[in-house]
Amino acid sequence: MIRKALITSVAVVALMVPASEMAQTADQKIQFLNQQASGERLASQVIGLKVQNQTGEELGDVNDIIMNDKGQATGIVIGVGGLLGIAEKNVGVAYDRMQTTTKDNQMVVVLNTTKAELDAAPDYKNTEGQTLSVSKRLGEEARETYEKAKEQASETYNRAKENMTGEKKVTQ
Repeated sequence: MIRKALITSVAVVALMVPASEMAQTADQKIQFLNQQASGERLASQVIGLKVQNQTGEELGDVNDIIMNDKGQATGIVIGVGGLLGIAEKNVGVAYDRMQTTTKDNQMVVVLNTTKAELDAAPDYKNTEGQTLSVSKRLGEEARETYEKAKEQASETYNRAKENMTGEKKVTQ
């Protein structure tokens, strides 16, 4: 019975993946890279860069890079507003809309936008629909943790009261 279920599962998975993809992945060997090529950027070289517009106005900094399932950069997440990351929001911008340049011996990202446009842009959200803004996320997590702790404390108190007095709390 288990053997039949296993064979059926393998067959279903095999039918879901096109034969051309299976052949490509089975025949492909891993390719090792030994040096960064000209024109390539490491994520560590982009994350943290200052973001400015063409007039040199500071807009924020790069907090993350958005990548598709093929490993290609499709966007950047820019932290805007706030102070030292507190109350800042994250805005996603298509990767091909950014340029990099060097100003004062520092690489910077240049975008054709204004601070007002970025402030008005929607928060960038992950696949679960959660914002990446640290202060908002931490606030929500703290609130959830508080509510759970409050509920557990109430339950513990009621159990202790029952054990000491023998009375059961009537819930409303």
